[in-house]
Formats: sequence, structure tokens, C-alpha cells
Amino acid sequence: MGLMQLMPATAAKFGVRDPFNPAENIRAGVTYLRQLLDRYDHNEQLALAAYNAGPGAVDKYGSTVPPYKETQNYVHKITGIRGTITAAPGMRIYKVTELIDGRLVVKYTNTKPTDEAGTVEEVSR
Repeated sequence: MGLMQLMPATAAKFGVRDPFNPAENIRAGVTYLRQLLDRYDHNEQLALAAYNAGPGAVDKYGSTVPPYKETQNYVHKITGIRGTITAAPGMRIYKVTELIDGRLVVKYTNTKPTDEAGTVEEVSR
């Protein structure tokens, strides 16, 4: 459902009330992808395969990309476009880390944050 193509159980796990609300949907999808990257020791192919086919499928096939054509095509497509997206010349991206409701939240912006925004780091490409 929605931009990140969340399954109903995944949306529920991450507290998504409206899976077609872009902010909720992307937050949940990115959080889930982060968890998968951690689970598979930052192996992007396995994390993407698990995002597409589910972690159970990746685990079933011995921590390899499952032999499902759709999943293999998905992993190939996404890893193939990595690195082809570049920021506009002169564009700066800032990483802002804030403490919100007792937990650290990381946000990215192309607008220089104010001093009150929390910890700010310019991200280089």
C-alpha cells in the first residue's frame, strides 16, 4: 500500500494509521528498511530481497536472494539505479539529529537548519 508498497502487517507493526499518507508511509518503509539492513549486516541486496519477499524467504534460502523472479528483478533494478541519482551542483544536504519524545530522530534537509534544530552535520556526497 502507498508509496513504499507496505504490506498490511508491516504498516500495522510500525503504527501506520493511514498507509496512503505519504509521511506515515515513507517513515514506516524507511524504518523497516533500516531494520532489514541491520538484520543482514548492511548487505543491501539481502535487505532489498527481504523488503520485497519478506525476511522469512531470505532466511529460508540461507541468507541469499530467494529464487523468485520478481524479487531477483527488484533487487537488480534497485541496486542498478544506486549511484545514478546526484544532487544538483552546489546543493548541500544537512543531517539533523533531534531528541523528540525521548528518542533520537534523524532528518535530512537541503535548507540550512537553525542553531536550535539539534545536532547538524553537512552531508558530503
